[in-house]
Amino acid sequence: MIILRAHHLLCLLGFRGFGYSAKFVENLEEVYKKVRQASPLIKIIAGEDDICKACPFVEEDCCSRLDPIKLDMAVLSKLKIKSPLVIKSRVVYKKIAQNLNGEDLDSICKGCQWLDKGWCKEGLEELKSEVAV
Repeated sequence: MIILRAHHLLCLLGFRGFGYSAKFVENLEEVYKKVRQASPLIKIIAGEDDICKACPFVEEDCCSRLDPIKLDMAVLSKLKIKSPLVIKSRVVYKKIAQNLNGEDLDSICKGCQWLDKGWCKEGLEELKSEVAV
């Protein structure tokens, strides 16, 4: 089972092979590939997850850059789900496609250095076309 904080569901939409360090990118790519496989079970949480464990900005179980709990809570609220939740990846990504849009990303992800690249919005649009919302 893959453990993901809620806002990392959105980060995976925009993943293009870049990140904060080589170790971080390697770990994120591994998680990304697992999530994209045949709809594995994901445990969605508001807390440190499988991606955080390789992040150079995690200090004493806390992110030193953003307020990740705030981001997680915003995503959980938009998706109308509670943490922790175990769910198949395709089911949660269908909920994302149905309930989020580019403006939501602007609001939820404000301050994230990756938002300006537009990859997350591209990923969301691709997801919407895949699930034919």
